[in-house]
Amino acid sequence: MKQSASALATRARHFLANAERLSREPDGIEKAGEMVWGALVCALKAVGAARGQKIARYQQTIRFARKLVPSEMVTVTPGSGVLART
Repeated sequence: MKQSASALATRARHFLANAERLSREPDGIEKAGEMVWGALVCALKAVGAARGQKIARYQQTIRFARKLVPSEMVTVTPGSGVLART
């Protein structure tokens, strides 16, 4: 089943909302992390769909993500919310 970029973006937002909710539960942090991963994958698939590319497998997801930021890495300073390019 082919999903539109809009549907995939909506799905990513749902995953993030679930992650936020789960992160507040005593034993929910691990599941919240899984939801964040799901949101990221859906967001990447949405970008791919908007560009006419179908991303169906894990390796395709990784390759596509690397193409979006080919030679740079983005790091986050924990607790600060600061992004830095290295």
